[in-house]
Amino acid sequence: FDLLNDLAWEYRSAYPDSTIRLGQKAYELGQQLKLQIGLAEPLNFIGVAYNTKGDRLKTYEYYDQALKLSIQQNDSLQKAYSNNNLGRLFYEQGSLLRAYDYFIEALAMFENINDSSGLAYTYQSLARLYKSQGDLVKAENHYLKANKIRIALNQSPNLTSAFIQTAKFYQENNDHEKALLYFHLADSTASSIQDEINLAEIKTFLAKSYLHRGQLKEAQEICAEGLRVIVQKNN
Repeated sequence: FDLLNDLAWEYRSAYPDSTIRLGQKAYELGQQLKLQIGLAEPLNFIGVAYNTKGDRLKTYEYYDQALKLSIQQNDSLQKAYSNNNLGRLFYEQGSLLRAYDYFIEALAMFENINDSSGLAYTYQSLARLYKSQGDLVKAENHYLKANKIRIALNQSPNLTSAFIQTAKFYQENNDHEKALLYFHLADSTASSIQDEINLAEIKTFLAKSYLHRGQLKEAQEICAEGLRVIVQKNN
């Protein structure tokens, strides 16, 4: 069960269809084993995969199912993740007040069970929300809080994601010096685990900052590198 969940999570960005297939297998196995806790985890992962694919209705269906099941099983960890996931979904749909309520609920739960990784996810969620509201000081503060946790945990995939999100924040606010700094940090962590999909995405973002700085040759070259991988992987 744990192995299927781990595999499902790793495939979420590059091959979301594999995440759905593995998550369903994990859920079915968990039911057969009559697990009393943790059964909501694959449902959350399947929701993440459908969100990657752009199917918002399926995303909501699985997040909502995960939340109800985690409440039923008294599973504080998955209940917190379900709240954060639903908050992100409502944020993406422009329902900021509803998203905020879910994020604050998730934050309190992660703090209560002292789950650092979950706290980092929720700080990132709140950072995006504050950014959309124009509160850039709070947004930056929450991104940096998440980075501090990710660096301490030293998990390369999550650290790569944290650096990318921080870099995009600076890029969107035309601070391309800091954006390039964090994109290069993300590039380094993604390279250490040969994460080709994230590396390709990072290269396209680097190209954007180079473009804004008038470095057209560098922008074209690095964007072409990213495109080559994206086409090759059919992502």
